[in-house]
Amino acid sequence: KKTPQGKYMNATAKLIREQEPGKWQESFFPFAPTQSYTIVSLGADYAVEYDCQDIFGLLNYCIHILSRTPTQDPALTHKLLYDALGMGLNTEQLDYKQTLQ
Repeated sequence: KKTPQGKYMNATAKLIREQEPGKWQESFFPFAPTQSYTIVSLGADYAVEYDCQDIFGLLNYCIHILSRTPTQDPALTHKLLYDALGMGLNTEQLDYKQTLQ
């Protein structure tokens, strides 16, 4: 089993602007830029979240494929990624990189 190594770190933020279901912004402290999050797909055992931020002309965006279980069927992951790409969310054509969780 793989385990995290290193010193524990934590960054606590507040969720703001939660008026619409599946959309919110994250704020770490007043006057700091906020990050927008949107749930673009939701199932019984998965969610796909998209976040995007443009700060001082630098674009930062991610598509997160989340699972309620420690592993996810690779076919489902592929379908969810394909669906997200079909929504035009990968504007810079970045390669998909799966991370170990």
